[in-house]
Amino acid sequence: MKQGFLEIDDLVLEEEGTVLDRFHLRMFRGDFVELLGTAGSGKADLAAFFAGRMHIKEGSVMIGSGRYRKGETLHDAQIQCLGETPSLAPSLSVAENIMLLSGKRIVRGVIRHRDLETRVNFLLSEFGLGFRADTRVSHLTEGEKRAAELLRAAESGIQFIVIDNIFNSLGQEDVQLIESILGELKKRGVTILVLGGRFPIFRNLSDRVTVLRAGKNVRTFFRENFDREEYVRWAFGASRPNEVREYATGELVRRSGTGEERNPVLEIRKLDGEYLRSFSCSVRAGEIVGLYDMNNRQNRELIRFLAGDVQLPKNTAYLRGKPYLPGSVWAAARLGTAYIPAQFLQSAVVGKMSYGENLTLSVMRKNSIMGTFVNRRIEKYLAREFGSELGADHPESMNGAEFDAADKMRIILQRILLQRPAVLLMEDVLSDMNIRMLKIQTDYLARITDTGCAALISSQNLMALRQVCDRIIVMSEPGAGGGHFHEMITERS
Repeated sequence: MKQGFLEIDDLVLEEEGTVLDRFHLRMFRGDFVELLGTAGSGKADLAAFFAGRMHIKEGSVMIGSGRYRKGETLHDAQIQCLGETPSLAPSLSVAENIMLLSGKRIVRGVIRHRDLETRVNFLLSEFGLGFRADTRVSHLTEGEKRAAELLRAAESGIQFIVIDNIFNSLGQEDVQLIESILGELKKRGVTILVLGGRFPIFRNLSDRVTVLRAGKNVRTFFRENFDREEYVRWAFGASRPNEVREYATGELVRRSGTGEERNPVLEIRKLDGEYLRSFSCSVRAGEIVGLYDMNNRQNRELIRFLAGDVQLPKNTAYLRGKPYLPGSVWAAARLGTAYIPAQFLQSAVVGKMSYGENLTLSVMRKNSIMGTFVNRRIEKYLAREFGSELGADHPESMNGAEFDAADKMRIILQRILLQRPAVLLMEDVLSDMNIRMLKIQTDYLARITDTGCAALISSQNLMALRQVCDRIIVMSEPGAGGGHFHEMITERS
C-alpha cells in the first residue's frame, strides 16, 4: 500500500494578488506528478510557497510527518526547489558544490578535495554523467548545472524535489539528461513535483498529470488515460473542435472547400508603394508569416504600411474583415495592431518607470479603476507573475534603465502578450539577433500566437525566419511587370 507524502487542502496563500483558490493536491511517497498551467494559473504562487516565501492564509499542508496551518510558512530540510536560476556557486567545482553545500555534509577541519572528488566522480558515473567532479560550475552547460543540482539533492538525502520553470533554457538533449536522472531518483523513492507550462514533458515518468487553471486543480490524468485533446480542453479552456485540435497538434486546420478553414485575420489586396507592386497576401489566426527581401525594401515598406507609419491606400487592407486604415501608429494600436520597430531597444521600456509600470503600459487603462486610477494590486500581481521569466533576481525593484537588452526584449513581448492584439508586426528584429535573443523571441511568439494573434516578421535573414515562421513570403525586386513573390512553407517545430 502506498504511503501518503503530500496533502494540500483548500490552500489560499497570504499574499496580495495571489490566484490560488482553495487549491488541493495529493501525492504518495515516490510519486512523480506534473502540475501544468498557463501563465496566471497560480504556479508562481505555489513555487513561492514551496520555497518558503509565502504564508498560508487558509487551508493546511502536510509534508512527510510535518503539518503546516494558517499563518505558517513552509520550512523543511527535506525539500529541494529547482527554480529558473541554478542554485550553484559558479566559482566552485562540481565536487565542492555537491559535497560542501550539501545539507547532509558538515565540514570540519581540513577539506580533503581528493576525497570529495572521488565521491562525486562515483556519483557522476552512477548516474551516467560525462563531466568531471573537478570541473568548475561556470564551465558547465545549463543542463549539466541542473544535473549537478539533482545530484546534490541525491547526496543530501532529499525526499521531495519541486522543479519550477527550468526548461525554457534547456535543449532537447538537456531535457533527456534531466529525465534520466529523475528516473533514477524516482526508483530510489524520491517524490517529484514538476511545475510546467503547455504540455507534459516527462510522459514516460509521470504517474499523473494535474491541470491547474485559475488557481484550482481542475483535472487529473493518469498515465494510462491521458488524452491530448481532452487535456487541451481543461488546460487552455478551448472548446471548439478545430481550436482543440490545433492546440493539441500544433497545426492549423486547413480543409479547402469544407468551410472549416479559418478566416484570415489580415488581408492585403493589390497594394502598391514605392517598392511594392500589386502585393497581396492573407494571414490566419495563430500564423507566423515571414517577409524576406534580401535588400530589406519591400518587406520593410509593407510593415510600415500596416503599422500606420505610412498611409495605406483605401481598399487594400482588411483586419478581421473590416477595412483597415490606421493613419498613424497610435491609431493602428487602437485597432488591434502591435508593432515592434527595428530599433526597439531605444523605445522598449521607459527608463524612469518600474518594471511593473513598464509591463502594464499596454493594458493600463483596461486594468485601471474607473478608467483613471492605476490599480496597483493588479500591477503588482502581473509584475510578480511575469517577473520570474526575466534574468534579473528582483525585477520588481528595478526601473527600465537597469534592464539589459534580453530583458527589454522580454518586457516588450510580455506587454504584447498582455495586450492580446489581433496582429503583431516585427520590423527587421531577427536580422542581427544572437542565439539567446532568438530563443527569447521564439518562446514568446509561440505564446502570443497561441492567443490567436497573427504575426508578420520582416527580415533579410532567411535562416532566422526559417526557425520561427510557418510560412515565408520571398520578395524579389519588382520589374516592369510588377513585383514577384513566392511562398516557402517551413517545418517549424
